[in-house]
Amino acid sequence: MLGEHKDKALNILRKNVEDINKLVIHALFDTTKKVKTQRGDTDMWAKEFSSLLSDKLTLDAMSCQNFKDIKIFDFLQETIEKGLVSITKTISQLSLDKMKEFRLRPDQILIDQLCNCCWETCPFCSAVCTNTMEDHVIKDKRNPKDHSPEDHSVPFHRSQAINGWHYRNTEILCVDFCTTQVASEGSFYPCHDSNHTIPFKKYRTAGPPYENWSITPDESKLKYWTWFVCQFQEKLENHHGLKFTQRGEIPSEWKMHEKKEAIQSLDEMYSTN
Repeated sequence: MLGEHKDKALNILRKNVEDINKLVIHALFDTTKKVKTQRGDTDMWAKEFSSLLSDKLTLDAMSCQNFKDIKIFDFLQETIEKGLVSITKTISQLSLDKMKEFRLRPDQILIDQLCNCCWETCPFCSAVCTNTMEDHVIKDKRNPKDHSPEDHSVPFHRSQAINGWHYRNTEILCVDFCTTQVASEGSFYPCHDSNHTIPFKKYRTAGPPYENWSITPDESKLKYWTWFVCQFQEKLENHHGLKFTQRGEIPSEWKMHEKKEAIQSLDEMYSTN
């Protein structure tokens, strides 16, 4: 952020401030309109305002003790809008060099938070665990077949071909998704030099790293990853030295997905998780 990408980082931060400002302004307008229509009070105003922003912003609990006597909600809206203008102007004039003067630098706070997340990857498709706590898995579980809230997990898995999974003694990539595989009657070798296979349905009995992953057996396939496989087919083949052919051929319906649909599927995923 403070190096060669300083200008890009600053533009992103300014864009975020603009987006947040628009969100708050719209929420103020909608809140005031609803409270006036339903003849509500300041408590209703605060709850409605927080509710409209809860999916986009993290807000502390709002107390109405200091403005319980306010009955003119247009005045309340106008006052907050003026405050927003002042805050936005101040932030837009800040430079990234100013961060060096902070007692706790924002970039270091972000680094500390991100580095303390879980970075374990799915042994089948290499998707990164989305748990926000490091070492969240209970290591000494007595029954590896049982699922636990502390297990590694992701909202959507990927095609195993992305991680280079292929059929043994062939150059054929495995195009299937983890979620489909663990619902199937198939089996896999837990490592490249294994002499015995493990049923996908009992993948947790294969020991680490499989035993601490919770993979839901279903037919879910995020459209982004089907598009990704088609878009980067050649690069994936060259990277792994393998081929999408025969039983590993890419399904024809995947090739119908467009980039716009792929991006939309990501937006939908993050709006529901």
